[in-house]
Amino acid sequence: MLEMEGDGNCQFRSMAFNLFGSQDYHTSPRQAAVKHMKKHSDFFGVFFETEAEFSRYLQNMARNGTWGDELTLRAVVEAYGCVAHVVTSEPTNWHLVYEPEGLDPPDLNIAICPKGVGMPKSRKRIFLSYISPIHYNAIISRAGS
Repeated sequence: MLEMEGDGNCQFRSMAFNLFGSQDYHTSPRQAAVKHMKKHSDFFGVFFETEAEFSRYLQNMARNGTWGDELTLRAVVEAYGCVAHVVTSEPTNWHLVYEPEGLDPPDLNIAICPKGVGMPKSRKRIFLSYISPIHYNAIISRAGS
C-alpha cells in the first residue's frame, strides 16, 4: 500500500497514482470526474433533490481539497474506462468493484491526462484501499508496478 497525502484529495491522489504513476497528478481525475458528471447529469443528478443542489455539489467538488465520494469514483471509472477495485476497512463489503457501464473508449474531452502523460489503457485495473470513513490509499504490487 502506498500512503496518500491526507489533504482532502486522497481519493483523487490514489486514482492518479494508479492511472498516471504519480499522486501529484490528482487534479486530472478530479477535473475528469466533474466534467463527466456534468455531461451525464441525467444519471448523476438524480442523487440530488434539486438541480441547484447538484450544481453546488459540482462547484464544490471542482475545488482542491474537497473529499471525493462514491459518485466521483464512479465518474472517474466511466471517464477513463478503468476498473476500480476498492478494498475497504469494513467487515462487510470489504471488496468493491466499479466497472464502466459501456464499452465506449474514453472521451478525450473529459478524460484529462497530465501534460506529457499518455492515456491509460482501456479497462485498466486500478486498486485502492479505503479506510472508513476518511482516507484512500493506492494499492501497489510488491514489485511496485
